[in-house]
Amino acid sequence: MKRSLVLIANAAKARICEFAMDEGAKAPTLQKQKTVLCLSRRSRGEREDGREGEIGREGFARELSEVLRSSMRETRFEELILVASPAFLGTLRQTLSTELTRRVVLSIPKDYTSIRLEILGTLLWPRLRPDQPEHPQGLAA
Repeated sequence: MKRSLVLIANAAKARICEFAMDEGAKAPTLQKQKTVLCLSRRSRGEREDGREGEIGREGFARELSEVLRSSMRETRFEELILVASPAFLGTLRQTLSTELTRRVVLSIPKDYTSIRLEILGTLLWPRLRPDQPEHPQGLAA
């Protein structure tokens, strides 16, 4: 069984999901999930120059990177999948350690933070396992 950690994020919230992918499975199965909210977004903090968001975005990306490092130490996942809004994905990539970066097998520049988790696995499956047929419902990312 291969364990994959999936980070689904935008600059304000994130879900970290652990999926298990068994040999011959039609789709990965969700093992556990954690939701993380950006603290600076909740407090509506502003930068000194009056622009809102940049410190929150960078700080949240660093916070998520630390959560991923901790998860890597605890669960020993083999693969990391980043699914983040295009504006946030680059910021997030810059905060990842070398060890986390080596585990990234797929990056998707989409904001799937509101998508139901039952659907997420079927959206990711064809991209992770292109040799497998797509989900019977024909969902595509």
